[in-house]
This record gives sequence, structure tokens and C-alpha cells, in this order.
Amino acid sequence: METLCAIAFKTGVLLAIVGLASRILASRSAACRHLLWSTALLLSLLLPPASLVLPSLLTVAVPSYVPGTAIDELSRRSRQSASACRRAA
Repeated sequence: METLCAIAFKTGVLLAIVGLASRILASRSAACRHLLWSTALLLSLLLPPASLVLPSLLTVAVPSYVPGTAIDELSRRSRQSASACRRAA
């Protein structure tokens, strides 16, 4: 079910972008706008099979500061070395 929702969302975003591009290209020829819409409809038909075959891109939010981890230790050391450099100068 979530795959279907993701495909519907992506198709909606694609068609919204094409709609805006079509408004921008209103002064161009009708053939140019027709090509734009035809390409968008073709891509929207190819989106479901492509979503099943191609890997999805997942973005994971990584916290910038987690106490007790290696990032915390590196952050503490860099602050100490920076303050030591300031005192030496």
C-alpha cells in the first residue's frame, strides 16, 4: 500500500512540475507544450514498473550530537585543540 501511495505522490509531483513548466512555456508553440505533456504522461506510465525494479533512495536523519559516541569525542577534542591554539597565540 505504501508503494502505491509513493507512486501516486511522485506522479503528482511530476505532473505539478510539468503544469508549472507548461505555464512558463505558454508563449511557445503548442507542439512544444504537447511534447512536454506527452513526455510527462509517458514517464508517469513508466514510474510504477521503475519503482518496483530500481532501488529506492532512503534518507536517514543522523543526529549531529549524541553523547558518549565517537562523534562526541571528536567534537570535544576539536574544541580543546581550538582553545589551546587560541591560548598559544
